[in-house]
Amino acid sequence: MRNQPEPASVERARVVLVDDNRDMREYLQRLLARKYDVVAVADGEQALAAIRENPPDLVLTDVMMPRMDGFQLLRAVRAEDSIAAIPVIMLSARAGEEAESEGLEAGADDYLVKPFTTRELMARVGAHISMYRLRSELTGREQELRRKAEDAEKRYRSMLESMSEAFIAVDRDWRIAYINQQVEAFLSRKAHEVKGRTLWEVFPGLSETKFGQAYREAMETGRVTEVEEFYEATGGWFQANAYPSPQGLSIFAQNVTDRRLQQEKLLLSEKLAATGRLAATIAHEINNPLESVLNLIYLARISKVEIDTIREYLATAERELTRVSHIARHTLGFYRETSMPGDIAMAALIEEVLTVYDSRLRASAIEVVRDYSPVPAVYALRGEMHQVFSNLISNAIDAMPNGGRLRITVREPDSGATPGVLIEIQDNGTGIRSQNLPRLFEPFFTTKTSAGTGLGLWVVQQFIQSWGGKVEVNSSTAVHDHGTTFMIVLPLRAVSSKVQTTNQG
Repeated sequence: MRNQPEPASVERARVVLVDDNRDMREYLQRLLARKYDVVAVADGEQALAAIRENPPDLVLTDVMMPRMDGFQLLRAVRAEDSIAAIPVIMLSARAGEEAESEGLEAGADDYLVKPFTTRELMARVGAHISMYRLRSELTGREQELRRKAEDAEKRYRSMLESMSEAFIAVDRDWRIAYINQQVEAFLSRKAHEVKGRTLWEVFPGLSETKFGQAYREAMETGRVTEVEEFYEATGGWFQANAYPSPQGLSIFAQNVTDRRLQQEKLLLSEKLAATGRLAATIAHEINNPLESVLNLIYLARISKVEIDTIREYLATAERELTRVSHIARHTLGFYRETSMPGDIAMAALIEEVLTVYDSRLRASAIEVVRDYSPVPAVYALRGEMHQVFSNLISNAIDAMPNGGRLRITVREPDSGATPGVLIEIQDNGTGIRSQNLPRLFEPFFTTKTSAGTGLGLWVVQQFIQSWGGKVEVNSSTAVHDHGTTFMIVLPLRAVSSKVQTTNQG
């Protein structure tokens, strides 16, 4: 079959070809030139100069060459950061596992033994170029996202550094002793107008908020308190720190609405992505039984068999349609989420998520072990809960591509803990490296090489913390004890204060 020309919009990949044998070099150049721009040179020194001048997408080098052989060239490439990631395929007449192992251990991406077929050569070259370009694209995207995040953080920090925080000093009787210009601007009043009046007079309604609770706690206990909360009087989010002293209280506050909005945008972005992933999964789950139903109806219509056989066809079709109905019923709630929270049975919700991922679980030969104890219902937003468990179960499936066991435990926390519900999602997959665990909940951080936004676990943590719960992870990559466990503890009212206030108002 003839090679198809590359689309005009796709830049042809560049290959540096190194072989001291002129006939072999010209032969390989003719083959590769059908699809790639090829720079052909006779030794490693010429190749290194060409690579440094214009880094290619792949290096194809012979092993045995004068002046600088293939191994020396490989070491030189890997030693320079700007070209170290370029894939290198080595060509050699030396066959056997030892020769191949030597090449791969030296840092080569692939090793081809002469003679080889044209198909094998083109397939390996194409695969490595595709992977290199994909890695480069993903790295570029990640760097761009990080750059944007860093730029946003710099702008935010610059804004804070260019202006003082709001500052209020009160005495032991809550009478205002001092306010700075930021508070004056906030109140549209001068300091002398409020000095001597109580904090609660100047800020009506503040006493009943979490800010008021934190300030009183600091005054009564002598401990520093910090609170970040939505302040209804301004319609914005504020972070405040209260520092007690024998004379009274010093309060520093700053508006963090912009940061919260950025977080909410990220949450919305990941929710939309999660909805898309679920839609694809559900479509697959529904298409399979629907195809079975169509086939069964067709058989029932054309078959000249006994009525009992036709009844069997129709009974099987009915079971398949019941399965479709079950899937739709258990997933529709996620797409019809409202802002109204309600009582949620954790085990039942988890079963809904497992229903959505049933095909992936079976395709990966994953056994699901359920350990559900009677627990109280949790008052929460169903859609948020659904997304948390969907993210965690999907990650567990990804960690066990060759089969495994997924254990899900639902029980009450240990005695003495705050009343709530404890959920453990445990897999015996590949595990997470210890050096990655501290960054696991960072936005844009991912351990997946070819997929994932790096927002899934960050969203899980954001939701759980906003509910007043906590999430912990334990993982091991040991040969005989590998796997990951996520432990979630939820209060019985797992709804952020902003949601509760909105629904009460």
